Amino acid sequence: MQQDYIHYWQHPSIAEMAISRARFQHFTFDKHVHLDYHVGLISQGSQRYSHKGQHYHVGNTVLSTLNPDEVHDGTSHQEEGYTANVLSLPIHYIHHIAQELKYSSCYFQHPVLPDAQLCRTFLQLHQLLAQQDTHHIDSQLIKDTATMAFTTELILRHCKNNQVRSEKHFALSPKQLNDIKSLFHSQLSHSFKLEELAAQLNLSQFQFLRQFKTATGMTPHAYLKCLRLEYAKKALLRGKKPTHIAHDMGFFDQSHFNKTFKAAYLMTPSHFQRCLYR
Repeated sequence: MQQDYIHYWQHPSIAEMAISRARFQHFTFDKHVHLDYHVGLISQGSQRYSHKGQHYHVGNTVLSTLNPDEVHDGTSHQEEGYTANVLSLPIHYIHHIAQELKYSSCYFQHPVLPDAQLCRTFLQLHQLLAQQDTHHIDSQLIKDTATMAFTTELILRHCKNNQVRSEKHFALSPKQLNDIKSLFHSQLSHSFKLEELAAQLNLSQFQFLRQFKTATGMTPHAYLKCLRLEYAKKALLRGKKPTHIAHDMGFFDQSHFNKTFKAAYLMTPSHFQRCLYR
């Protein structure tokens, strides 16, 4: 018989943010509250719970949201149990994003959100954050970017905004954009962090991420990955051995280089080079 379990991870850079995955068949949650915002998705089976006098039955097609200090319980809806994936988002983090969006407050009005696109994004983020390997030079940049992007979208789509203050729209100047691009070009093997990039321009992480994406159509990490691959191709064209390129271009190891290159160009670096010189 499968045992009930729960696993926890901590976000690499957001203080007090917990990630959990659990499998419950027999365990039942009594009425309780949380100090943080909780966002969850049932990936297998289904769960039933009560919240503010209402009863809900949730499966893998909806996100569930809980504001801090809201009483609820939880149990399996079926005999075979359920698998729950949860992000515990600290109040300070949610409020920071809300303020950047010019929201005066943030409150989820509905505990169940039928949003297929956001469900997929949530699962991708959860899987990313649950990975404990450090086999990627940009691991923290990737996770910070994905967390901020999901949280921003969640708030924009589903958080009640009591008051919207007037907002001015700012954009990176050509010089600011060129400065960041030049930094990427000159330090391909560097492990960049979102906070460091934002500090270069005296912007918050939120402002930098949105403004860079508006200016380029890509996140900073996606843009940097493209640069690394393009420089790698030029090195291959010059006849440099693939085994010597990975580290120079900021890839963790040869396997990481091969996988990333093939995902972009449908062939490994070695195959690409063989095509050039046959």
